[in-house]
Order: sequence, then structure tokens, then C-alpha cells
Amino acid sequence: MKEIKGINRVEAVVVINNETGEEREIAVDWIVICVGTEPDTKLAREAGLEMDGDFVRVNRQMMTSKPGVFACGEITGSERHLITAASEGASAGMATSEYLALEKVKRGEIFEGAKNGKYAAEYLAMLG
Repeated sequence: MKEIKGINRVEAVVVINNETGEEREIAVDWIVICVGTEPDTKLAREAGLEMDGDFVRVNRQMMTSKPGVFACGEITGSERHLITAASEGASAGMATSEYLALEKVKRGEIFEGAKNGKYAAEYLAMLG
């Protein structure tokens, strides 16, 4: 990509064919920039998280072996795809929200209103 065009929002990009040098402008509504990297799990290892080979082990809620620590994306060994990463990020965010709400209820801090679509009474029932 050579250039992003637009006023107050993305409207088009100018791309270059690396083989021919030909430039072309393409109308777009949004752009996703992906940078190829290798996952760095050094911090996870130093924190003592359980690993599956070179990747951080997580459960279905994206929680690691340490309660309250969540991970998602390439460091968990999932496929390297934007949609998968976005989905895992959303799942980890929702699981984190629920975990924090449950911890609050466990401490006796009843809250008003909804947290993650649930009310304090529902969290109390989950603790059963």
C-alpha cells in the first residue's frame, strides 16, 4: 500500500503491484493492517504460566493457569487469522468481565445494574 486517502474517514487506498510497479486506487471503507510477527511468550514464561509447547495454555474462557490472567491470539497457538484473533479477543474480554464481576460478588460488593448482561443475583447463583 502506498497511500491512504480520505477526509475524516478512509475512502480509498493506492496500492502498488510489486512485480509491475503499476499503481491503482481502490475505494474502501476500512483498512486492517497486519504485521507478521512471531508470538513472544517470554513474559508468560517468566510469570509462570503453563505452556503447551511454545504457546500459553488457556481454557475455553481464554483463562491461563493463573486465575484472573487471560490470553488470546497467536500466543495461545491459535491460527493466525484476523477473524479468529478478533473472536478470541472478544471472548477473553467477556470472560475477564465476568471473572471480575464474580470476584466482586465474592467479596460481598453487590453492585447495582448489569455487568456483562447479568445482575449481581445471577452471579450469586453462579457461586451456588
